[in-house]
Amino acid sequence: MRLLHIADLHAGKKLYDRIGRNEDLLYALEQVKHICRDNRVDILLIAGDIFDKRNPDFESQELIMDFLTEINALGTHILLIAGNHDSYDFMRIYRNLRRLANIHVFDRPSKKPEEAIFHYHELKVACLPYPDERVITHLDEEKRRSYAEKVQLYMKALARELEDAPYR
Repeated sequence: MRLLHIADLHAGKKLYDRIGRNEDLLYALEQVKHICRDNRVDILLIAGDIFDKRNPDFESQELIMDFLTEINALGTHILLIAGNHDSYDFMRIYRNLRRLANIHVFDRPSKKPEEAIFHYHELKVACLPYPDERVITHLDEEKRRSYAEKVQLYMKALARELEDAPYR
């Protein structure tokens, strides 16, 4: 089984608010695509900050969508996990990609930890999108706990979901 992990794409990022980085990102994504194809990667894990801004421009959206479509065509499973730069509301659009057989979108922490677990043969992967304080607060009935305590409890719940997995 081959898993490739990438993160912090920051599509749409501009240096000094002037110099676009999408051309550099496109080059990097081409390299990732070749690695996936040449090594027959089973799972591509994209962990957070897919976009640089919560409302990315069309060019950045198109760049990411084209990349995901090309990787999907290889038969590689894609785990797309939102980061702190990614808007939960915007990432909800990508849920429609779930209709494609190999794309799995984790746009916000789920109320049910078992829904945040990706299964592939004997492998289990816990997929925790950035736990924004407003979202994580709604997952816990006890309102007096601190943000850190709530995140810790959620992570423990995810860990329990992985306990019986031979690979995690």
